[in-house]
Amino acid sequence: HVSASSTEGLDAGHVAFYAATSPDKLVRAREALERERARICREPIAALELERAQAYLVGQAEAALQRRGRIASSMAFNEIYGLGYAAHLAYARRIEAVRATDVTALARALLQPSRQITAIVA
Repeated sequence: HVSASSTEGLDAGHVAFYAATSPDKLVRAREALERERARICREPIAALELERAQAYLVGQAEAALQRRGRIASSMAFNEIYGLGYAAHLAYARRIEAVRATDVTALARALLQPSRQITAIVA
C-alpha cells in the first residue's frame, strides 16, 4: 500500500508519503518513494494526471459543501486564513487554473530533502 497526504495550517503543516511493506522490501520501498519525490520536483506531471487530480479535488470539494455545517466551517477557515469568507466559491476555478509547472514549483519548495523526516514503524 502506498499513499500520500497533507495537512495545511497557519503556522505549519506537512506532506507525508506512506508505504506499507514487508521488512525484506523496505530498502526497495524507500528507494521508490525517493525516486518519485525527486521526479515530481524535476519533471512536470502529465496533462492527464493533472486533469484527473483537478477533477477529483473539485468533485470532493463540491460534495463536501452539500452540508450547511461544512459551508459554515469553510467560511470561518477562509476568514482565518485571510482568504475572505467566500473563497470557497472560487475553489473550482482556482484548482482548474493550476498548471503542471505550478505543481513542479510547489514540489520543489515543499519537498526539499533537507526538510525530510523519515519514520520507520516495524
